[in-house]
Amino acid sequence: MRNELELLELIERYLAGQLGTAEKAAFEAAVRNNPQWQSELLLQQELRMGLERAMLKEEVLAAGARFHQGKGCRRWWFIGILLTALSLLVLLWVFYESPDAPNASQKVLVTDTLPAIAHADSLRADSLPLPARVVYAGIGNGDTTCCKEVVYQNTLVDLVIKDTVSVHWVNADSSLAAQVFWVNTQRDTVLETRDGILLTLPAYSFIHRDGVIANGVVEVWIKEALDAATIMLAGLNTLSGTELLESGGMFSVDARQNGEALLLNAQKMVLVQVPANEIKPGMQLFTGRRMPDGGINWENPRPLENRLPTDNIHNLQFYPPHYLDSVNAWGGNAKDKMYTDSLFFSQAAIVNGNKGWALGTDNERGKSRINPNDLIIERQDVGRRYTNEILRWYTDTTWAIGLRLVINYYASDSLDCMIDPARIKVIWSDDFQQTLLATRAFEERLAWIYQTHDNAVLDLYVNNLDKDLYVLDSMAAALVSGSNRQQFLTFAAKHEGGVPVDAGRLQELQHLYKVQPDVFRQKMKVIQQQFWARQEEQDKLVHMKKVDRANKRKVRAYNNPQEEMDVNFNSVYEQMGVQMSNVNVKNTTVVYKRKYKQRYPAAYTGRITQTGWHNIDRYVANSVINRTSFQYTDAYTGKKAAIRYSPASFTVKDAAAYDRVLVYLLPDKLSSCMRLVDSAGVFKEQLNDLIHYHLVCLGFKGEQVFVHTQRNIAAGQHAAIELASMGKMQLVQELNELGSLQKAVEIQDDIQLNIRNWWKERHDFLVDPLRALRIKMVTFLMPCAGRMDIIPVMKSKAFPF
Repeated sequence: MRNELELLELIERYLAGQLGTAEKAAFEAAVRNNPQWQSELLLQQELRMGLERAMLKEEVLAAGARFHQGKGCRRWWFIGILLTALSLLVLLWVFYESPDAPNASQKVLVTDTLPAIAHADSLRADSLPLPARVVYAGIGNGDTTCCKEVVYQNTLVDLVIKDTVSVHWVNADSSLAAQVFWVNTQRDTVLETRDGILLTLPAYSFIHRDGVIANGVVEVWIKEALDAATIMLAGLNTLSGTELLESGGMFSVDARQNGEALLLNAQKMVLVQVPANEIKPGMQLFTGRRMPDGGINWENPRPLENRLPTDNIHNLQFYPPHYLDSVNAWGGNAKDKMYTDSLFFSQAAIVNGNKGWALGTDNERGKSRINPNDLIIERQDVGRRYTNEILRWYTDTTWAIGLRLVINYYASDSLDCMIDPARIKVIWSDDFQQTLLATRAFEERLAWIYQTHDNAVLDLYVNNLDKDLYVLDSMAAALVSGSNRQQFLTFAAKHEGGVPVDAGRLQELQHLYKVQPDVFRQKMKVIQQQFWARQEEQDKLVHMKKVDRANKRKVRAYNNPQEEMDVNFNSVYEQMGVQMSNVNVKNTTVVYKRKYKQRYPAAYTGRITQTGWHNIDRYVANSVINRTSFQYTDAYTGKKAAIRYSPASFTVKDAAAYDRVLVYLLPDKLSSCMRLVDSAGVFKEQLNDLIHYHLVCLGFKGEQVFVHTQRNIAAGQHAAIELASMGKMQLVQELNELGSLQKAVEIQDDIQLNIRNWWKERHDFLVDPLRALRIKMVTFLMPCAGRMDIIPVMKSKAFPF
């Protein structure tokens, strides 16, 4: 599987032109020598070509949507009237000046424009110089070259228009206004009328009466009567012979070039979609024949193909129900599709890939050759045209007598209780434009598919795009239970049809749906594994640094008081004239020399004049611990000893502008530096008069460090210290000059750790909310899931969306 995924990704990069020169040459050489690679490359090329052809209609329909939105602005009536008046003047001038305009004697009045929807060329750089537009035309009596056919239609349907020529005028020919579109016949074109009829014209759809293909600009005239009022006012009847019909709408299509009536090219399929509020069973398509009395007789009824209208798949909603509302409630931006896509599709990493559900048929009696041990469904049609069905389930391997269709399911081996976002990512793409999935009907079902939490139901629809939707609905109902089953049975009762898809493209899409979810899922897993590997490495490094600093602080917290106590002891004993025979002072550090084998390394010598407890170092130790001055007078000798501590305080100018401020004292008689405590922006310490101190102040803004140093500071309240930016090398040199190497290293370690902490805090600030959001997403998508590992929601740059 891994090799197959890598091959598919390599082919995608090759077709997208993303391979380098060397990579491209190596790939092409490999393809020439590998039949499997040749087959896979051909399959992907055909899929891309098919999608490019299918996208034409969607582009035009999208332009139509923009046109209708523009028309909505006309409710600003005053501005609308003014702009309309100006538009009429300009268009009238263009219309009458155009050499391709209808004859002026036809009393043509331009009343509206349809930018970007009358023909596909309006979307391209090489579009026609003539604007696509709709006109109302009042045609005079006697013109027998107007409309060639009137077709009766009840529902939204695709059908083939056949051209007929009539010499009779009917009332509707003169009473209904025509909508005229100027079309370039060299381009595939989709027209939309005011009432919503869609006419799809392949390139070269029209021919002259001598059979020569019409090239260039052609006028396409459409008349429509889709509601009862328009039908009656136009004098149209609803009779087929003497039998009364129930009409859902009528329309007429005509084409002209330079005044000549054109015919439809029999080798091209012209499709029409007529809108309807509901699909009524038993409706048929009638062709209208003009009668000498001015009426129309509806004859030659044909069964309607129950096809579903497609939409741009990106205009459909494939998110789970209430997902966008939940995103808003969680503090996200539901209007940012890049964000909502990233959040939703990143959950694909928690889903296990499974076998898809496929549907196959076998009309032979006997055991199923596809999957004999799984459930088998029998569908038997009864009554008129799929009005009712009997569903029978079998769990054994015996087939019933008289089966019309046996459908086998491939069982899923996944225990995931959520609809796989990777599957949704694959189908919610241009690959599945102009298929059953690109319909409002499937969008409605997908909301219920999410509620089943079963990928098998989704797979059933995706892998069987050539089936009618109601057939899949009935199968889906058999897979679920409770209210979900009832809903899918309700869907099945609508008897909604499908969208035609040829066998080649169906196979390509099935292959795509089988492979691409795993490709996408693997990408998500790799991205997230890399993310967590970096996170783990960073956490480990910061943790080790913190542990190391904590250990050094402990040593510093022990050594500094001991060393300072030794300094004070030496001073006190010197002031009192006491000898310390076993104590030598070297480089301000007490060094003990053992002269005798004894328990302790040193001994203090003093004269005792009375019995009882004696503790010569009480005052010294307390003064160091409490950082307070003391004065001692010997009661017998009268000698005095004093240790003085003086307060010092420091503040940093604009301290709030820094992420963090650190203040250090570097004592000349101690081996380690002293870090002062921040007390509401003031750094205080009691300075020992026996020790000289240097000051180091650090301010952090992200990775940037601002510094101030001062030598031999005095006690007292210091003015606000202003920090300045300092380079790394200059800072190291300054620290080395102020104190010992050990003190410089301690401060440098603190600087590096603070920078790492800043990165960690910044990262945690972003990741922690995402972790919480991740938990909410898992709960939202997988209500049956227990506690799961947290997987981060990656930002859009990390995803190939």
